[in-house]
Amino acid sequence: MSLIYLVDADPHVRRELTNRLSTDRHEVRAFAQASDLFAAIRAQAPDLVLTDLYLPGMQGVEVIIRVAKGEPAIPVIALSGRGTGEALFVVHDASHLGAAATLTKPLVAEEIIQTVRRVLGSRS
Repeated sequence: MSLIYLVDADPHVRRELTNRLSTDRHEVRAFAQASDLFAAIRAQAPDLVLTDLYLPGMQGVEVIIRVAKGEPAIPVIALSGRGTGEALFVVHDASHLGAAATLTKPLVAEEIIQTVRRVLGSRS
C-alpha cells in the first residue's frame, strides 16, 4: 500500500480521487491547501503527491518545485482542469519542472489508476 497526498481546492475532486485510489489499495490523505500538504510532508513523507495546478495561495507549479527541492525522491503528478491557451503552458512548465506525469480534468478513472501505478512503479 502506498501513501498518497492529494492537494486540490475542489472537494468533489478530492473525494473522487480519494475513492478511486483507495479502491486500488492506496492510502490517500487529501488537502485543500498547499500549506497543509507541506505540513503533512514534514510529519510523514508520502510515496506520491498529486497536485492541482490551480490552487489558492500557491500554484501547483510552486508545489512541484518545493517538493523537488525538499524531497526529491517524492514523485509529483500534476492535475489540470484547463487544457487550452495559457493553461497549456502551465502544464508544459509542470512537466519541465519535474512533474512525473500530468493528468487533465475531467479525470478518467482508469487513466488515474494507470498513471499512479506507472509513476510508483518507476520509483523501484
